[in-house]
Formats: sequence, structure tokens, C-alpha cells
Amino acid sequence: MGIEELRREYHRKICQRILYLKPGNIPNIADKHSRASVALAQGIVKRLGYPLHETLPSGQTAGTAFEEVTKEFLKGAFHLIEHLRPGKWRFSVKADIPGVRQSGRH
Repeated sequence: MGIEELRREYHRKICQRILYLKPGNIPNIADKHSRASVALAQGIVKRLGYPLHETLPSGQTAGTAFEEVTKEFLKGAFHLIEHLRPGKWRFSVKADIPGVRQSGRH
């Protein structure tokens, strides 16, 4: 799979698992009180062009889905550039990064 196919699959999964249209054709990623935010979100949804999630995912569900879908995209993209940046790469959404203080932890 090349980068174009990988990107299309990423966008399809974002639409399928995260994006939803609220009443009034307002994407769930828009601030409904901001015309600019609604217009930008509608433009994103239109350009992506894939069917959207059929029900409104909770914020936590959407956030977790975004982490997982993005992790898989990055994993695939790094595989494609292995010849430029060899090494063992670890892709995770839950693991701590050594030496980085995580918010809420002391």
C-alpha cells in the first residue's frame, strides 16, 4: 500500500468512526456557535467524501478512535519510509514516553 492509499484509508476510518452530522448539517467537530468553525468543519467533511458515523460518538469514544486510527496511519507511513529512517519504532497510544512527565502524574 502506498501513501495515497494509506491516507485514503485513514480518512475513511475517521469518517466512519468519528465524524457525525448533528441536526442542521453541523459536523460534531465544529463549534456550533461559530459560523467559521461550522463552515470549516463542513468543508472538511465534504472534501473527505466518505460516509459518516451513523450515531454521535461520545467525546471519549471519538477521542480513543482518533488515537487508534492515527496510530495505525503513522505505523503504516513509517513502514513506507523505512529505507529513509531505519530503526525499531514503537507505536502506542497508552504507553508513557520515557523522560516526559505526563499531565496529572507526579
